[in-house]
Amino acid sequence: MCEIYNKMFEIFVIIIMAILIYIFIRKKQSYNKEHKKKIYKKKSIIYPNNEIIINKTNKLEPNLNSDLVEIQYHVDYSDTITAINALTPQKELFNLSFSPVETSVPKETTTNQLVSIFMNSLNDEIKKTPQFLNVNSGWNNMNMRQREKSNQETQLESIGITSKLYNTPAQKEEVILLKIDKAEQYSTDTQYRIEVHIIVQKKNVSDQMVLMVQFFMEKEDNDTRDKFFDKKLSNDDFKTTVLIERIFIVGFLTNKSLLRTKMEKFYEYDENIIRNDGTMNQEKVLKMMIQKHKDRDDALNSFTQTLDKDVKETHYKDCKGEYNETRTIVDDYVCKYPEYK
Repeated sequence: MCEIYNKMFEIFVIIIMAILIYIFIRKKQSYNKEHKKKIYKKKSIIYPNNEIIINKTNKLEPNLNSDLVEIQYHVDYSDTITAINALTPQKELFNLSFSPVETSVPKETTTNQLVSIFMNSLNDEIKKTPQFLNVNSGWNNMNMRQREKSNQETQLESIGITSKLYNTPAQKEEVILLKIDKAEQYSTDTQYRIEVHIIVQKKNVSDQMVLMVQFFMEKEDNDTRDKFFDKKLSNDDFKTTVLIERIFIVGFLTNKSLLRTKMEKFYEYDENIIRNDGTMNQEKVLKMMIQKHKDRDDALNSFTQTLDKDVKETHYKDCKGEYNETRTIVDDYVCKYPEYK
C-alpha cells in the first residue's frame, strides 16, 4: 500500500510541476509581448475573414514637386522629425534569426490600412510635440529655440529692412498624405515586414517629405491554438498587432532647384545620352560639348562684329603668358593622338 501511495504522490507532484512550468512559460510570453508594446506604439488592426476591408475612393493626382533632395533634415519639418523620433526607437525586429525571406507585393487594401494607421499615429505625436525647445527636451528633439527680438532687429524692422538672413521656420502643423509611392512585403515562417514609401506634406510648407516606413507583424498573433480550452473557438474575429518598426527620411521634394544659372544650363545634357545600364555615352557628351562651344563662339563673334577696329584688336590680342599648346578633352576627341617613333 505504501508503494502505491508513493507512486500516486510522485505522479501528483509531476502534474503540479508541469502546470507550474506551463504557467511560467505563458507569463513570460505575455511579458515579452507587453514589453514590446510599451517600447513601440501599438496599433491593432481587425482583419475580418483574414482580409482588410477598406472603402475605395477616387482621388485626384497630387501635385508633386519635381526635384528630390536626399537630405534627412528640413528646418520647416522640425516638429515632424521630432514626432518621428518619438514614435519608434528605430530598432530591428524582423528576422533576427536570419530565416529565409520571401519577397512579394502586399495587397493594396493592406497597404492603405497600414498607412492610415501610421498617419494617425504621426499626427497624434505631432500634437504632443512642443513648439519650442524646453528644459525637458531630449537629444532627439529637433524643434526651434525660442528667442526674443533684439533692439537692432526691432529697429531694422521699423524702417522696413529685413532683420534676418534666413526665413523664420514654419509653425507646428499636421501632415497630410499625398501619395503612396510603392510597397514591398518580406515574410518568414513566423513574421511579416511591409515596407512602404509615402510622400507627405505640411499645409504651411511648399516642400514635401518622402518617408520609408517599415511595419512589423508576427504570425503567431493569428494562431488560436493557445485558446484550445475555450468553449467558443472562432477564427472570424481576431486581431493582429502591428508595430511601426522603423521610419527613414528618404529626402524632400522641392521646386527651388529649377532656377538655374547660365553655366548650369550650359553643362546640361539631353536625356538620350544615358545608356541602358545607367552610364553616360562619352561620345555623345563630347559631341554636345563641341556644339555648345561652337554656339558660344558664334555668339561671341556676332558680338565682336559690332565693335570698332581698335576694340577688336584689343579683344583678339593674346594674353601675356598664354599657353597655346595646351590640349583639352575636345582636342583629344577631334584630333588624333600623337604618334611616337
